[in-house]
Amino acid sequence: MDSERCWFCERRQADGKHASHVELHRSVKPPGGPAVVVTTKLPVPRCRSCRKGHGRELLVAVLFFLAGGLGGIAAYGLVFEWISRVTGWAIFAMVLFVGFGAAGGFLGMLVSFPLARLVRGRTRPTSHEDTHPAVRQALADGWLKGSAPKAAKR
Repeated sequence: MDSERCWFCERRQADGKHASHVELHRSVKPPGGPAVVVTTKLPVPRCRSCRKGHGRELLVAVLFFLAGGLGGIAAYGLVFEWISRVTGWAIFAMVLFVGFGAAGGFLGMLVSFPLARLVRGRTRPTSHEDTHPAVRQALADGWLKGSAPKAAKR
């Protein structure tokens, strides 16, 4: 049965405790009453191996982003030392701190995408959960992806 197969690899048996959950919400207006936001979570079948692959992918992406940011800050330290000695422009050097950190984080993120895919293996990304029939049907029925807006939560 397809519903018992992992939706992400379509090779292994799904395990309920490793399922991915898609959070949905929609506004419902009962007759004579105010609109109420209803939320639900739809399970998408996933096997243990795919869950581990998704976890490794996230870990690699975060680590490379942080490493890139730290590398950018280290490069900033070298540039700051030079700029402050040569020009004495401390304000300019402070602006560079943010720029180098952001640029390093961005470069780390760019490097992490292909590496994270390698780490994930043949498993499809978690964004593939949107193509699951139950999720597609819910979206077609007017549900919206994500948690309810904060103003609607009580």
